[in-house]
Amino acid sequence: MTRRTFLGLTFATLATLTTGSFQLFNSNERFNLFIQKSFPWLSFDIDVVEKFKKDYFQYRCKSFSCQLKFSMFLILETTPLFDKVLLKKRDFSREPLLTQFLLSSDFFKNGMKEDRTIKYYLYYDPYINPCDNPKS
Repeated sequence: MTRRTFLGLTFATLATLTTGSFQLFNSNERFNLFIQKSFPWLSFDIDVVEKFKKDYFQYRCKSFSCQLKFSMFLILETTPLFDKVLLKKRDFSREPLLTQFLLSSDFFKNGMKEDRTIKYYLYYDPYINPCDNPKS
């Protein structure tokens, strides 16, 4: 391998990694698309999804490896090419995240009405936030 070939391959690898890392960590738009595809019958503002994502990374997904896996999950979920490939396996990893999103909003507190706009309440985790109604 000549020096010129080595430098060319190194430059191409760095360019690919830089572009790939930009796609991985530019996941705000992908996360919004993922939630909107999962709940097409619900209406909510974009800042509801952004607040949930911020709290999810703060409480649940703190490490770099978790954020990397989450970004890869979003890429696979929002790319139309992978929809047919992951059709059988994707519900296993989607369910906890989507359930967490609905529990963190006011969807269940207002009687699961699909015609009203959903607002973000607070991140749902019994170990982090106290119970709203301890007598229930």
